[in-house]
Amino acid sequence: MHERRSKSRKHLLLFRFCRIVATVLCFAMFTIAVAASEAADDAGGRIGTWTRPLVMNMSEKNLIKALLSEYDKKSRPVIDDDPADGGTPKIDRPKEKGKNAPTIPIQQVTVEFGLRLVQILDLDEMEQVLTTSMIVLYEWTDYHLRWDPKNESGIEVLHIPTKDIWLPDIALYNYADERLEERREVAAKVHSNGTVEWHPMAIYKSACEIRIEYFPFDVQTCDLKFGPWTYDGWRVNITYYHRTMKSAFDLDEMIPSPEWKILNYSAVYNSVVYPCCPEPFVDITFRIYMKRSTLFYSFILILPCFLLSSLTLVLFWLPPETPAKMVLGMNIFVAFFLLMLLLEKQTPAASDSFPRIGQYYCLNMGIITLSTFLCVIIVNFHFRGDNRQEVPFWLKKVIIIPN
Repeated sequence: MHERRSKSRKHLLLFRFCRIVATVLCFAMFTIAVAASEAADDAGGRIGTWTRPLVMNMSEKNLIKALLSEYDKKSRPVIDDDPADGGTPKIDRPKEKGKNAPTIPIQQVTVEFGLRLVQILDLDEMEQVLTTSMIVLYEWTDYHLRWDPKNESGIEVLHIPTKDIWLPDIALYNYADERLEERREVAAKVHSNGTVEWHPMAIYKSACEIRIEYFPFDVQTCDLKFGPWTYDGWRVNITYYHRTMKSAFDLDEMIPSPEWKILNYSAVYNSVVYPCCPEPFVDITFRIYMKRSTLFYSFILILPCFLLSSLTLVLFWLPPETPAKMVLGMNIFVAFFLLMLLLEKQTPAASDSFPRIGQYYCLNMGIITLSTFLCVIIVNFHFRGDNRQEVPFWLKKVIIIPN
């Protein structure tokens, strides 16, 4: 017994010793692997460092620092030089309303604005909100971001984060979104002559009045109205983007919508002068004409309506004294009511008009109700006959025609 205990103790001690040795070896291998990885990274960094790209990157870095050192993104990017010498264009602004009012020169920043439609995401008929995916096209001249490429290592284009430069406050007027920012943050492309190109992606939700009279064969017209929010037209003017002046929208990258097909589109420049102020306020209204794809609704609303209407005609072929006529009439009535519930989910409750197809549903339900009501009267007369009481005198005068 004593020998067995001594052997078990030896085995236990040997097992503990092996576990300690294995732990030490694993820790040593892990330490060697980490050291080798750090050495490889250092060697790769030294091997991958080229002199020329480092100089070019430093030149671009120094140029950006020099341009933004005294840059104020809160003020408009204008300078007081003569426009003939490369200064900001000026316009004559009247001090007050009137044809002969005195004028003063004011510097004007012109922003080219356009939209590249990516996809129509949704048109919510209940909320009357259009959701679109866009690439917004901006281009203007920033007279504080100009340089001579010959003096800056041949650099002609810079990409600067928009948080560091002035941006036009062009906003969507018919905004219908809970989000505070609809644009995705991207850098601006700045050329050596001061031209700034900025093409951020955005998802816009705009208010759109829905006309449902001819649902589901309807054509909807939705507007997107863009313009400077705080600046008037004399300080910040908005014009058509030079690549989309003739077509209003750029549809080169558009993804077709499964529900809506674009029939036409347009853009209109507006300048409005309010009674309070002599300054004009400008905007560009983009208009989209869309037609609904009716294949889905043809199977859900149109085909069942056609079949139920055929059963309504069959209803009048049955003899009026048969109870089966009332049962069939009530079943058709319930089926039309279910179609009305499906139609109700697709149309806004506060709409000024009611769909024509809904009016047709109501007409069929009214005919079926009248037919069932008359059928009940006839069945009552048929089974009661003249065994209980005589036909009323007034009914004889109305129904029975004397010879």
